[in-house]
Amino acid sequence: MLDTIQHSASMGSRFDSLLAQDPVDRPLWNTVVAQTVDYLVVPTLGSIVPHWHLVIPRDPSINFHEHLTAKHTKDIRGVIAPIVEALSPKQLLWFEHGPRFVGSVVGCGTDYAHLHVVLDAPFSFSEFQNAAGEFLPSWTEHDTERVYGEIDPGAEYYAFGDLGSAFVSQAGGRPTSQLFRKVIANLIGKPDQWDYRLFPHDECVRSTIRRWGKP
Repeated sequence: MLDTIQHSASMGSRFDSLLAQDPVDRPLWNTVVAQTVDYLVVPTLGSIVPHWHLVIPRDPSINFHEHLTAKHTKDIRGVIAPIVEALSPKQLLWFEHGPRFVGSVVGCGTDYAHLHVVLDAPFSFSEFQNAAGEFLPSWTEHDTERVYGEIDPGAEYYAFGDLGSAFVSQAGGRPTSQLFRKVIANLIGKPDQWDYRLFPHDECVRSTIRRWGKP
């Protein structure tokens, strides 16, 4: 159930202003469109396509594997449920870059657990899966309800899925920064616009906000 409650402190990430207990000025992409006891839902800076969200835990963790372990669950669907219940998307894609330490390339400079959720993307889940395979060849398939139980607790990882199936690849060797942003940028024919630091895509951020009926 969506609700309005106080934020908890972060652990020194770019989400500090978002998670601050006292009201602060926030940029457009830190507009809170929904919240639960455990999570905040916001658009994302660098939304290459519309209806792209971040789900951010109130309790600090470095990644969702660590977060869900602390919650004694393996099922990521409960994290996504408030978005699905509120907006009833025809198609849903979630993904995560899973760092294990602050400053990791895998974490893309955020250093705080967050799940990306894209609704009704202009490409299919199978197209995304195939494109991800071109960047990393070694993906293992799992049920979404159990996928986070299959991740090596000591390994950095990439994970993506929908409400039924999910795929995981360990980020060994030379990890790739903003991997899934690169996948999406390639899929929509804008392969040079994957970096959220250089391409904020404010128009897509606004589209996400409007979908929630926010001004």
